Amino acid sequence: MSQSRLRAGSVRRYFIDSPDPESLVSARGRLAEADASRTKALDRTHVEAECRKLRDHRLIGAGLCVAVLLVCVLSETHWLGFLSAIGAFVCAVRAFVSPRQHAAKAGEAMRGALAEAEWRRSEAEAAIHEYQRLYDLAEPKPSDEAMDRMLEQDVEAVRARAMRSLSLDTDDLVRPIRAGAPDDVDWSPFNSSSPQKPLVVYGPAFGEGLKVSSAVGKDGRRRYGRYSVMVICTTRYHIAVYRCVLDFFTGQLNHESTMEMHYQDVVSVRTHSDPDPGRRIEIEIRESQKHLFPRGTERCFELIVSGGITLRMVTGLTHRETTDFRTSGEGGVVYQGEDPDFQAVADAVRMMLREKKGGVEGPSLFG
Repeated sequence: MSQSRLRAGSVRRYFIDSPDPESLVSARGRLAEADASRTKALDRTHVEAECRKLRDHRLIGAGLCVAVLLVCVLSETHWLGFLSAIGAFVCAVRAFVSPRQHAAKAGEAMRGALAEAEWRRSEAEAAIHEYQRLYDLAEPKPSDEAMDRMLEQDVEAVRARAMRSLSLDTDDLVRPIRAGAPDDVDWSPFNSSSPQKPLVVYGPAFGEGLKVSSAVGKDGRRRYGRYSVMVICTTRYHIAVYRCVLDFFTGQLNHESTMEMHYQDVVSVRTHSDPDPGRRIEIEIRESQKHLFPRGTERCFELIVSGGITLRMVTGLTHRETTDFRTSGEGGVVYQGEDPDFQAVADAVRMMLREKKGGVEGPSLFG
């Protein structure tokens, strides 16, 4: 694909929700609280002050006991003097023991507070790192315009690939020549009324066994991570069809196939809606946009060939309540609901069928 194509990681960001900024604010707040708790736990100033206070109180008590002892000695109150002596001894011992006990308890409490602060800090840092990891996965997102330009480049590359695979060149292609041929094929995305370009129909690659990443842009339109693409080449004698699945993340083409048929073998071409697609639709939606993907109707483009062969292409989803809504987007592109409408392509093929089935049958495709 084009060298100017965005990297797969950049494209993937479009389909991933950005993390909630409030989670970063909360994590930073918890980190600040943990740092404050750690600083407070390491501050031993209040512990030393309390130890001095305990020692001073015990020494004052010992001093009072000594004073009482002196009074008792002078008054010959021996039993009270004995008790005062014991009290003075106890207070003196406590003056040295109590501060140490208090310091030991404070040290144990400090270690517990430090451990909790460190755990809270590591938890907050982990939350910040996780936010940054998720942010790097989701931002910066490519713009809607960049995604559309890249899809247009990919579709052009698929169109060129189809011409090579079908061994056709632009001189082999024709379009309806009768008056009233649809000129609004220009309004189908990446199509032109020029006969030098084959017709293209694309849509989300449902039913290929993998979920399809999907997101709604700021313009309200859905974009997908995998597209089914059908290129329809109308020549003088037959219709040639190339199909593939485009991996929009990498630009790689998978499940390529070709088919050629006489106009006489084409039964019909139609677009229709399937109101009950069931399990065929498997969308991987951004969490914040799930409300934008209610159960809807699957829109299809079908080319039906004799022998019971149907070339079916899902072109998008339409909410049941907006099935008939049509609006012209930028560049004259028609959208029905949030996905493009390829009715004009069906009209162009249908008109070719009317012209060719009334004309001369072409030569055999198989010699």
